[in-house]
Amino acid sequence: MDRVDRIEISSICLYKSLLRVSGVIVNKPLVPVLEDFLLEINGDVLTITTSDMSTTMYTNIGLDGNYGNFKIAVPSKILLETLKNLPEQPIELINDPVKNILTIKSLSGKYKIMCDDPGIYPQDVKVNVGEVNRISISGKKLIESIENTIVVASGDPLKPVINSILFEVNNNELVSVATDIHRLIKYSVSLGDCYGNIRFVVPKRALVLLKNILIHEDIQFCITDRYMYLESGNDVFISALIKEEYPDYERVIPRNYKNTLFINRLELLGALRRLAGFTNGINFQIKFSISTNKLTLIAEDTNSENDGVEEIECNYNYQDLMISYNVKYLLEILMDIKTDTVLMMFSDPNDNMISNNATIIKPFHDKESCNYDFIALIMPIFI
Repeated sequence: MDRVDRIEISSICLYKSLLRVSGVIVNKPLVPVLEDFLLEINGDVLTITTSDMSTTMYTNIGLDGNYGNFKIAVPSKILLETLKNLPEQPIELINDPVKNILTIKSLSGKYKIMCDDPGIYPQDVKVNVGEVNRISISGKKLIESIENTIVVASGDPLKPVINSILFEVNNNELVSVATDIHRLIKYSVSLGDCYGNIRFVVPKRALVLLKNILIHEDIQFCITDRYMYLESGNDVFISALIKEEYPDYERVIPRNYKNTLFINRLELLGALRRLAGFTNGINFQIKFSISTNKLTLIAEDTNSENDGVEEIECNYNYQDLMISYNVKYLLEILMDIKTDTVLMMFSDPNDNMISNNATIIKPFHDKESCNYDFIALIMPIFI
């Protein structure tokens, strides 16, 4: 008689766990089996794995009872769609390993899914504990490091090194850096212990997935020469690292600016949002005209003759100057900052009162009560 494997599990518990790791799955992967969930039962634990060859995630679910050891490679779309439309109830998963058919039995129905050979699913990356750097950090801090930099990471998959975030461990500090060439953000937080100097680059896509599973409590992650490995609660995350050299970001951060403007962040955001619709649809240019304690924002679309102007009070007592930005890029940086006041630092203007070098943008806060450091650069549009 042919062997049949089966487990009992809550429909909603299984569905939520599948969703947690489903983001790794890509459409039409090079290896077709990677469109599947790999379900692996080891006694009283169900492990669900997804992979795209460079990123792997798996999550563990405790089962009520010992069900032996077996694997199933189930097409993800039909499994998610079936469970999504089932109300909360106990269900039975019945696997026929000879015919590669998974049967789902609910209280009111039975559904058969043709599966793939689980033996061809890629094996997990094995991390050699003797070859890793282990780093402990609060999950909340790691989430904030990702969220505060990923907004400016390039979205160009043809440029993997800037379609990523650079992480540097400098003794007891974690520095994260991202850029799309037009903008750059450097974000630093303290670590509880000293770890020496470690430098690694993680793909943007992997970090989008990672931040959605991180818990806020302390976690450990491991860095090898090829992989980042992290455990968070019942979830495990593995990502291949980018091996290209990251741009020398320190070289492009100006050190000698003195033209400093302090302004209410929400007032500036509101004005920029109102004026964004009056910019052209090519470079979305908005002009800043800055004089003593006054910022004038100018937007115009020469193709339609639409234009808009707003004035905002600010704190500025340096040289009058003009500078232009892509308003979309600027809005994303300002929305990333959480303080009520921001400071903007400009290079000295030329003879035409125009500042044509990168602008520094920082949150303004009480340094003693702040546990992070944030600095953004934005390149101007040449007037």
